Amino acid sequence: MKVAAAFVMRVAIQSAHKVMTQDEWEAICQGCGACCFEKKIDGQGIIHTTAIPCRHLNIHDRSCRIYPQRLQAEEDCIKLTPKNITELSWLPECCAYRKIAN
Repeated sequence: MKVAAAFVMRVAIQSAHKVMTQDEWEAICQGCGACCFEKKIDGQGIIHTTAIPCRHLNIHDRSCRIYPQRLQAEEDCIKLTPKNITELSWLPECCAYRKIAN
């Protein structure tokens, strides 16, 4: 049952995105910047967020200094989309995208 519910949620998120503008989708983000810190995977496969921010993250206001060019400038930067947010287990619990995906 849980797998079916997850599938339904994934379809709902992807469908909702089709009627949302890019600005509306990005407005879901609360701007916490938690996704912009390096992650490390331990020996058991558990992902841990480090205290090391992306070099482009303004740590005072948690904004990306190069946001429009981030995907070209940083190979590790991942664009969050309705199609991938359900697969990104490293997103912090407080992430608005993760909350709607769960």
